[in-house]
Amino acid sequence: MTNAAKAALWSIFVIPGSGHFVLKKPIPGTVFIGLSIAALTVIVIKAVERANQIVDKVLNGEIALDPLVIAEQVSMQSAQTGSNLLNIATYLLIAVWILAAIDAYRLGRIKDKDLL
Repeated sequence: MTNAAKAALWSIFVIPGSGHFVLKKPIPGTVFIGLSIAALTVIVIKAVERANQIVDKVLNGEIALDPLVIAEQVSMQSAQTGSNLLNIATYLLIAVWILAAIDAYRLGRIKDKDLL
């Protein structure tokens, strides 16, 4: 397997930036991993906040302990405003994932050409 393919697959399937470590490029790898972890942290925090709001409503008796009612509440909360940060974090994660894979492949191709 070529360095380009190996690095791209690591960045796609493990975590964005891990392919850079395979290529011995730790600085860009650290940047990509850091951005990915930051975006994932925001996504998880927002998901937990929303889940806690729904749990509080169930415990207070505002909504019934029924899976269909809870699913409806989750859908309504997803549609509410205030999710700009969540959207930004999601788009950032997707962009970082794509850019890390492309950059790892590009750097791997350069390394493969140098080995020939």
